[in-house]
Amino acid sequence: MPGKRSNKKIPGYSLILMGDYYKARKIGMSAQRIKTDPAFAMTRKYATEFGHAAKMVKMIRNGLSIKGQDNRVTSRLVSCILKLLDTDTTNDLGSRNIFQTNTAGLVGFEFNKVKPFGKACKMPVIIKEQNNTGEIKIEVPPFVPAHCIQPIGATNNYKITFRLAHFNAEDGCTDSMSKSIQGLITDLNPSPSRQFTFETRDNQYGMLILAACMEWYTITSEGMMSANQRATAILYASNGSA
Repeated sequence: MPGKRSNKKIPGYSLILMGDYYKARKIGMSAQRIKTDPAFAMTRKYATEFGHAAKMVKMIRNGLSIKGQDNRVTSRLVSCILKLLDTDTTNDLGSRNIFQTNTAGLVGFEFNKVKPFGKACKMPVIIKEQNNTGEIKIEVPPFVPAHCIQPIGATNNYKITFRLAHFNAEDGCTDSMSKSIQGLITDLNPSPSRQFTFETRDNQYGMLILAACMEWYTITSEGMMSANQRATAILYASNGSA
């Protein structure tokens, strides 16, 4: 019977009857062998770190309430975190984790490559760490919205939300807080200077990430209508233990 497997054994191959002859098909490695065979020790270590990176991606996206990302954001952020793991000089391969890395490598990450925050918003932002008080201060100097905010279609209003999230290895995101500014996109008058202060907990054993999210709206006589598009980027990241 064509397609019937043979009882004959060739190491690493399966023999399948194809009419009047046998076809040898190479057998893939079993999951059990990969888990236990010393020859695959490095494979297991890399797989462990990939799993850690994937878990951290979910944690970061949930903690920052990310919406409006592009369809490759997960793979891009996993790749970014895997590169960060190379900066963990405390743990060995397979045990490295993001909480022992130089998380400044996350700064500038765009969650939506189609509509990057860096191009949509040219508003100046100054971030200051207050080491003596454990605060993060954000200063937004005066800027002209018509010159700094890129509109989408017929949208006429913008909203920019700064969100700071605190993470630790045991609980994931333990706290998050946000501050927002909004206004008219076509406004030619300089906006007033703004300053926000985020009070943070002790970051010795955790990680802080600050992201900015831009949203577009159209205000009509019927109310405020969202363009359902967002541009989000990481502006600041700090690891107390790195």
